[in-house]
Amino acid sequence: MKGSITFRFVGDPDDYQVYISRQGELDSRDLETVAALVKEDIMLQRSIELGDITPTEWDPTGRGQLADAWSN
Repeated sequence: MKGSITFRFVGDPDDYQVYISRQGELDSRDLETVAALVKEDIMLQRSIELGDITPTEWDPTGRGQLADAWSN
C-alpha cells in the first residue's frame, strides 16, 4: 500500500453518510484488507448487541473476545 483511505461517518446511527477519501496508490489487496476490517467491526458490534460478547475492564472493546470466538 502506497496510500491511505480515510472514512468519516456523519449523522445519526440510523441515518448517516460515509465520506471516503483516498490518497496515493491502492491495489485490490488494500481494499480487501479494508473490507475485512469493516466486516470485523460489524461482527463485533452485533456480538455485543446480542450479548455474546461483553466488554470488560481487561477487554473494553471486546476485540480480544471476538478473536477468541473466531479461533474456537
